[in-house]
Amino acid sequence: MTPFEINLMLQTTILAIVLVSMDFRIKGNFVVHLATAATAVVLGFTVAGIASPLFFDKSYTQTLMNPPLNLAAFITHASFGIALFTSGIVLIAFLLKDRAVPGRSNQIAKIVSILWILAYIVGISLLLILY
Repeated sequence: MTPFEINLMLQTTILAIVLVSMDFRIKGNFVVHLATAATAVVLGFTVAGIASPLFFDKSYTQTLMNPPLNLAAFITHASFGIALFTSGIVLIAFLLKDRAVPGRSNQIAKIVSILWILAYIVGISLLLILY
């Protein structure tokens, strides 16, 4: 199994945790929602940390740079990922600070959800382009 396939499995697991977290949010169980969302963010950072040594592999970086479609797909995926983690951290910090009014975080939660799904789709597209 390649590192890319392992990454896809981990990303799929994280997306499943996000969907479960969203279900808890819809049902009004905000404490479990916060815990599962925080777990997803921590796992996401862990996956990013595991994948980062690949950037020191010359053949991997050459694969990402050529053709330009590979680079464009990677930059798009990375941009969604960075925006996702940033908004996820903001959302978790907001909920920790202001648990009494969880409805105020709806807009950020929607953005996080959309970014997570877009990053996942672009990541799968990148995997298909590369292989």
